[in-house]
Amino acid sequence: DGIRDPDRHLCYPFIDRASGTVRLAIQLAVDGQITPMALNEDSVSVYHQGKDVAVPGETRVKLIPHDEAQTNNLFVLLIDGSGSMAVVDGDDGLSRMEKLRKALLRRDVVESFFPAGTASAVSPLVFRGGLPEPLGGKWVVNDAKEYRQLVKSQLQVGSGFTYLYQAVRFAATTLAENPEVRQAVENGRKAPTIIALTDGFNNERPQDLCGDNVARLQELLTTLRDVRMGRGGVRGFQPDLFTVGLGRKAWRRFKVPEGIEVKPRLLCERWADQVINGNVENMGVDNAALEWMAKVGGGKGYVRRDADGLAEAFIAAAQKRYAWYELRYRVDPFHLRRSFTVT
Repeated sequence: DGIRDPDRHLCYPFIDRASGTVRLAIQLAVDGQITPMALNEDSVSVYHQGKDVAVPGETRVKLIPHDEAQTNNLFVLLIDGSGSMAVVDGDDGLSRMEKLRKALLRRDVVESFFPAGTASAVSPLVFRGGLPEPLGGKWVVNDAKEYRQLVKSQLQVGSGFTYLYQAVRFAATTLAENPEVRQAVENGRKAPTIIALTDGFNNERPQDLCGDNVARLQELLTTLRDVRMGRGGVRGFQPDLFTVGLGRKAWRRFKVPEGIEVKPRLLCERWADQVINGNVENMGVDNAALEWMAKVGGGKGYVRRDADGLAEAFIAAAQKRYAWYELRYRVDPFHLRRSFTVT
């Protein structure tokens, strides 16, 4: 529906047996209304006759966006304000918080959060050892000028451990009950986009082991899945979740698995029985948990080490939405010689 005539031929199913290419179109309708989407190849799985077409190291699925939509978005910035954000590392002489502040104030980042011609808004939240709190007491910021002032004057390092999982759960569920946030979503804005940033591991007590996060992450992934599927939370509040790690990857060999079953070896490699505080966290950022949360939350995970890298991740997370997408995928041409189903 609503596809312009010059592009209409691109939305019809098409099969090229010679190359093994299948072309389809995706459009989302909620309660009969076309709802623009922000998609990337990482957020879509394609199954041909029940078998995943993905092949490691090979691009077999391509998304081509059509009809950019001017939507009013609510971006929930979920920022780690724990004591480790005061650490200075790298060659630039900046603390981690200073790098973050520099990235959030970059002009193209601000423009991504407040696109011209829209009524987009930002909900800036900081977690420093418990549930997130609004930056400067502001649950919703409606203009770029006020946003810049808050980031410059109020975004500071605090103390305490990194209650990352609790913060993400709060942003994906309880936040919707806040009157200001609820009004922001109801005023013509789409489901929020959560962008969660941390420089370490979920760590709630001095004696926490890496393995203690297995059950905690399992519970969080279950919650995120249910919220995304409309089985929990508040109707109309089914946010996309993007994660950003500040630092280097602790688990370089980690690949996000299918499903949400968390096992110690998968989350912690051989460090499940090691203390996080001052030990495991020295290895870097828990990219395993961050990437896994983002995939289940419908977004993508990033790990960056400097202000420019962080800015690029924020811009990517505040991605544009489109009315529909072409989806193209490839399989062995042999599989196109008879009828088939695509999921």
